[in-house]
Amino acid sequence: GEPAGRLCLREMGRPGKLGDKNATKYNKDAEGAFEGYHVAEFTYPILPKHKGGAMWFYSLPKHDNLCHPASKVFKDYQDAMKYGNIFSINIGPNYAGKIRDIDVKTLKQVGEMIRAENSAQPKAKFDDAPAEVKDIKAYCLDFNWGRPRQFARPGNWKNADPAAHVAWYKAMGVNVIQTFCVSCNGYAWYKNGFVPEQ
Repeated sequence: GEPAGRLCLREMGRPGKLGDKNATKYNKDAEGAFEGYHVAEFTYPILPKHKGGAMWFYSLPKHDNLCHPASKVFKDYQDAMKYGNIFSINIGPNYAGKIRDIDVKTLKQVGEMIRAENSAQPKAKFDDAPAEVKDIKAYCLDFNWGRPRQFARPGNWKNADPAAHVAWYKAMGVNVIQTFCVSCNGYAWYKNGFVPEQ
């Protein structure tokens, strides 16, 4: 059919910038021409090419030690971060409903690589932050979702109880809240005070 939607799916694809038709296998024309996509997701099974048995689901016992190397998965993760892609790797459980030992081993190795990379990157120093940032004990995006009569659903903010809302955040130790003006009617709490009615 005609391309539509916001997600460009690259089944059996690879990382790459949005609009890169060479990064996809089955969606080349759409990715190269359709301008409605916001993000690209590439996905492939953890099983490399093989003969006999499935690829996207559990294959055969004779393939239980067949798996993409951790180095490939990690490199694709890095490139997904670089290009702003979503990376989804398919891992099919066996007949007992468990993923294979080789899958567990490989994913643990990938996790170790990611943690090692993150720990090697310089961290921003909190001491360098402005004074007003240091005073923030917590920060919350308020989407106005929650329990009836206390937390209004989107579009129903008039039903919210300001006191209950503030008490809920205070109990968590929050002293700064960011809320959206389109859904706030004076019941959000900002540095110990209500936001003026919008």
